Amino acid sequence: MTNAPELTGIAHRHVNLGQIDMHVAEVGTGPAVLFLHGFPSLWLTWRHQITAMAEAGYRAIAPDQRGYGDTSVPSRVQAYDIEHLSGDVVRLLDALNLEQAVVVGHDWGALVAWYTALLHPDRVRAVTGVSVPFVPRTPVPPTQYWRETLGEDFYMLWLQEPGVAEALFDADVERALNGRRVQGREAWLNGPATDRLTYPLPRGPGADRLAEAERLDRTAELVPQLRPQLGASGPLRRPHRRPAVPVHRR
Repeated sequence: MTNAPELTGIAHRHVNLGQIDMHVAEVGTGPAVLFLHGFPSLWLTWRHQITAMAEAGYRAIAPDQRGYGDTSVPSRVQAYDIEHLSGDVVRLLDALNLEQAVVVGHDWGALVAWYTALLHPDRVRAVTGVSVPFVPRTPVPPTQYWRETLGEDFYMLWLQEPGVAEALFDADVERALNGRRVQGREAWLNGPATDRLTYPLPRGPGADRLAEAERLDRTAELVPQLRPQLGASGPLRRPHRRPAVPVHRR
């Protein structure tokens, strides 16, 4: 079980989605806003945002995504592709008897949010990506793209090696979590902890995209950005900064 602080008014439950059991935190009533965390976070990432949303008249829902926290952890790598992850969002909406929700994602959760809107547009009222803009499918395998633009030490590459992430976290969980935003292997293992996202200096077509992602507003500033576009009626506005993928809105 996750060791979460007691937060007034937030309800917790497990929802069976068929393939997995998903832990969900929710608070408030009204139009649904679904929050998707990134790596290696949990629903707790959104504790300030979901309570603010509830106070503003929305039903805020923040699950632990598959593989995280108190949600099921499938063993097969193939169980974590975007079809499964976006499917979890749809199955969760079904389980909660929700036809649609605004879907908000941060980090890896932003990718799930964008692709849920792309693959299941009828279920997404609006979509917002925090720190990660929509990125179309690359013409080459992502690992090749990262290797060419960011180098071998980029964390998405070295964490794919079996046993590496497990050894890192098992050696010092608190240190690994506190220092996780330093993306290189040696810095993550041995460097000073930092609260700022840093990358190896990229070269090539990915450099501008990373620089733009760095300029996006951080999670703590999310609620003021969302309020103008979350109304229960009337036209929705695009998320600020980057245009959303095409979404059919009712």
